Amino acid sequence: MKRVAAIHTAFFVAQMFKGRFEKSFPNLSFFHMVDESLLNELLSEGRLTSGVKRRLCNMAFNAKDAGADLIVFTCSSTSPAVDVVRELLDIPVLKIDDPMAEKAVKLGRRIGVICSAVTAGEAAKLLLRGHSERLSKPVDIKIALVTDAFSAIQRGDRELHDELITKEALKLSSDVDVLVLAQLSMSHLGAKLDQMVCVPVLNSLDACMEHLSQFFASDDPGEKAV
Repeated sequence: MKRVAAIHTAFFVAQMFKGRFEKSFPNLSFFHMVDESLLNELLSEGRLTSGVKRRLCNMAFNAKDAGADLIVFTCSSTSPAVDVVRELLDIPVLKIDDPMAEKAVKLGRRIGVICSAVTAGEAAKLLLRGHSERLSKPVDIKIALVTDAFSAIQRGDRELHDELITKEALKLSSDVDVLVLAQLSMSHLGAKLDQMVCVPVLNSLDACMEHLSQFFASDDPGEKAV
């Protein structure tokens, strides 16, 4: 049986991912690792520090030592640091945003990105550019930053968070070919927004679960990981 480790930087995100993973893959073994100090440092410094990179690598090594066959990183803001982890480990490592970003580049040139944390917006842009270059498909990326939404969800006010994200998504959708919800914390809005706008709406959680289904069905899982 394959064993999956999920590495998080927020407890509420871990709970969201855990619930969806259990529903999608009830027969798989998995465990979760959370370190909220990583996100706190990212937000206070406004960038990926060497300390954050080092601690992420340590968590990944601990996950492998605990028997993980696959590691999933669920924090969008740490995306660039995951590239370092991949170079150090010999097991598949997945950024939760990767399947979504690849799909967005394939769907359209004008990509709108909704994010609530500054660091998530920059990470999403880098990730989309990477897939754009790999697929030889030029893209025009528009970032909509809704910091009040992040503050709201940290306070536990999901209603306000959802209202602010929805408002910005409706506004941005008229200028893009595809809309990306850049953080797992807003993934639950995907289906609702898809009914409200005239362009495809992608979220990292749905795209990740679809990718993992392919991964677990593959005879050569290493080729399926991104």
